[in-house]
Amino acid sequence: MAHYLVTGAAGFIGSALVRALLERGERVRGFDNFETGKREHIREVAGQIDFREADLLDLDVKLNTRRANRIDLVFSNAQNQRTVFRINNTEHRYEVDRTASGAIDFSPKFASVQTAPIVGQSAHVAIRALLDRSSIEIFINDGQTVFTTIVFPSTPYNKITLESDKDVGIEGSTVYTLQSIWNETSGSGE
Repeated sequence: MAHYLVTGAAGFIGSALVRALLERGERVRGFDNFETGKREHIREVAGQIDFREADLLDLDVKLNTRRANRIDLVFSNAQNQRTVFRINNTEHRYEVDRTASGAIDFSPKFASVQTAPIVGQSAHVAIRALLDRSSIEIFINDGQTVFTTIVFPSTPYNKITLESDKDVGIEGSTVYTLQSIWNETSGSGE
């Protein structure tokens, strides 16, 4: 039995995926911030999955990239706005592509691809990504390489996918929800 992570689990498509995985006998952890998802979409399976309501995520994933030329970790939303962290083994570099990340038309320099060289020769890559509504921090191999990028999607990213041109080994992954430091209620300013 595999263990699946479904972001946007309370959305129309995400909830259908959750039900299909459960019907196959798989274990499912779901995340949703209910920006567009609805609680009724997962009500019937709520007791069968590990569900977390969250906007802020801390993702750790360890990959074996030996066979792949290109691996994309894609953060996206229902409007197909996306920011892509890419391991480009052909060019021997890491990339963060925010050319379709949401609002990008305020500066011609904003819609860009940031790059950094891959350090070392190991096919094993540890990625830690901290994601909130408007920023993504990516730490590669315990901070050997770091990206910080600001993004302006019209709705928060609620989907994370891993895409590759060839097989990639997932050696481990963990997703944590983070609590906001901001007080959600307005008040006296105390």
